[in-house]
Amino acid sequence: DESVLSSSDEEEEEEEEEQEQEARSEEDLLREVASLSSPPCRVAELQGKKYLKISSRELKRLPAGVLLLPSLQELHLGSNRLKSLAALSALTSLRHLDLDNNKLKDVSALSTLTSLEKLWLDNNRLKDVSALSTLTSLEKLWLDNNRLKDVSAL
Repeated sequence: DESVLSSSDEEEEEEEEEQEQEARSEEDLLREVASLSSPPCRVAELQGKKYLKISSRELKRLPAGVLLLPSLQELHLGSNRLKSLAALSALTSLRHLDLDNNKLKDVSALSTLTSLEKLWLDNNRLKDVSALSTLTSLEKLWLDNNRLKDVSAL
């Protein structure tokens, strides 16, 4: 019985260590993306990244390092304080983009992201989304709780 208990305890400890390591790795990645101070071998690894979540971090602008990630297909930037999206226009591989719960007023920078299939823009300050009419691959679009009066352009 004693050996079963210690084995179970060891498994729990290993699992906790793995979770902590994953959390540290994600934090390291976010720091590197934000600062662009990655060693060249790490930059190559980052450039192949397809998924990135930088939600709920009180960001007022996009980390410059996001531009180093041209392979990104899914980017989560929800629940920040973003006002501008200019840097996103270069990420043309994006298929899913979460920008809900920010302070966005203008989405014209997204008009180049023609691979987008899902776009979350709910809970922002948008009045005009006509620039999104170029997003011909878009399958789902969330616009709840904005200041929109007319979406006929879509």
